[in-house]
Amino acid sequence: MARREQGEGVETGRSEGGCSVTRYDLTRRAAILVEMIKALHRAQSWCGETHIQKATYLLQSAGDVDMSYEFVLYKHGPYSFDLATDIASLRSANVVEFVFPLAGYGPSVITTSLADRVVQNLQLFVRPLLPRINFIAEWFGSNDVRYLERIATALYVKQQNPREGAAEIAARLRNLKPHISEPDAYAAVRQLDDKLKGLSDRQLVRA
Repeated sequence: MARREQGEGVETGRSEGGCSVTRYDLTRRAAILVEMIKALHRAQSWCGETHIQKATYLLQSAGDVDMSYEFVLYKHGPYSFDLATDIASLRSANVVEFVFPLAGYGPSVITTSLADRVVQNLQLFVRPLLPRINFIAEWFGSNDVRYLERIATALYVKQQNPREGAAEIAARLRNLKPHISEPDAYAAVRQLDDKLKGLSDRQLVRA
């Protein structure tokens, strides 16, 4: 059973393997999401819900930031229904807004002035995470949803099959997503490996 540490805004518990895990409460998850949304916009991202989903998946799965979201393989790759609920909650609380910059396109998610207050109260918590958030946001930048789908799904497959090489991961990726061409699948795996190495080389995550 998880227990809440008074004043810390986190829950601690034990995983099935007996290792201690940390789960952030909604306020801290909100601070991370606000910073991710801001970073995506700085990197010229459209920053729709799919961009936030995939960037958060990379942050949690490759960036050692356990936000306790459970991701499943969905239409455009890894997707968390809990994360979608959090985004909806932030919208209801006027922390984020949905805007429509171009007719015929889905919404872009932007932060409000209230979001700045959320982050301001958690500066000490969120500041150490900014290099990882910025790294992923700059990586995704202006890339479209199809690119994000390939990268995020490649990571999903890689984590399910950690001992397999690039060719095997690319083949599994294509089995899951037949619309992805063989060259694109292989390129996604190679790009993912390069970026994961970049995270490690910059000492942003544990080796």
